[in-house]
Amino acid sequence: MADHRTRLQTLIKPLLRGVLLKVHPDFFAHEPAAKRINQASVQRLQDLLAPVLRQPTGPRAHESLSRSRELTATPLQFTFHAPNGSLQPVSFAFTAGATHCLDAQQLCTQRSLDLVRLCDALGVKTAPDTVQEITDTAASLGAQKRRQNSGSGTTSQAITDLRAARAREARAKYTHANAKGPDPVHAALMGHLRRNGGNDSVLAQRDAKHAVLRLNRTKVFFADSVNPETYRYTVTRIENELHDLEYNRWHSLPLMVVDCWESAFRGGSTRYPGFVVLPCEFDTKEC
Repeated sequence: MADHRTRLQTLIKPLLRGVLLKVHPDFFAHEPAAKRINQASVQRLQDLLAPVLRQPTGPRAHESLSRSRELTATPLQFTFHAPNGSLQPVSFAFTAGATHCLDAQQLCTQRSLDLVRLCDALGVKTAPDTVQEITDTAASLGAQKRRQNSGSGTTSQAITDLRAARAREARAKYTHANAKGPDPVHAALMGHLRRNGGNDSVLAQRDAKHAVLRLNRTKVFFADSVNPETYRYTVTRIENELHDLEYNRWHSLPLMVVDCWESAFRGGSTRYPGFVVLPCEFDTKEC
């Protein structure tokens, strides 16, 4: 992986230099609006190319799905000087994040290909050999991925579905349901409501509402790969979906929030034994 990234770094640095010579905000000192637009987009461009240009270390080595979506949610906006001296606007979108975690090599290669396309959009000259090598690298990685999927007899989507199913089985295995009587949370709730004079009809209506469940935030943990900026949003969404997530069945267990299903498993086993696992971008129909 290091050799792959090092080679791509060598290939894209001249391309990035050519882009910056076109749109760097320092070249637009007398056009404040263009300078402001380019300054924001250049920063995002550097973040998009970070998987290639920087040597990642530690648990945050891979870009999370939420971070990828954040970076690619809207197109980059640039303004550059056309040959006739006029200001020319360009809108360019990097490839959006997939529905699963991207392989590190594939992510680096895809971002490199996107940079080549950006050069074309801005009229930046690129060496044919450089473009061809990046394209060949992408094709080689794609073929390798297809062979791996073919050899295992399953597709990446099937793998994702299988791992989601295993997570559901783990949650069922560790359920707090009591076979000898009603669920303790449900029983305590019903007893409390009856003591306060509720009838069966009113109790059934109240029991159906999300408000009867309360998330124990002290038992919520986040994997290192999850973007801290998404913590508040994720916890709020979980609290809003407690009923559909059947929280009353596993409320006594700790919850581990991961960036995607694939990062929760190591081969055929979970990375977080004893935890209920939930991805940031969860779908209650799949959980």
